[in-house]
Amino acid sequence: LNILPYMDGFFISIPCKNAKAISDKLIEEKLFLVPLKNGLRFAVCAVSEEKCKISPAIIKKVMDEVK
Repeated sequence: LNILPYMDGFFISIPCKNAKAISDKLIEEKLFLVPLKNGLRFAVCAVSEEKCKISPAIIKKVMDEVK
């Protein structure tokens, strides 16, 4: 899963196309990312450490499915 450079903070930005469609599909997986013009915003500040560990694989899976 590619992300924009991250040093610290509350959000991780994930570049992608079809952000709205991917976000909608992620809701079905109980992941709530904010669709932006050129990607998704993932609020690590609002997610448990356990869910942060599994989220990248789920996001990548959905991104590959939606294209």
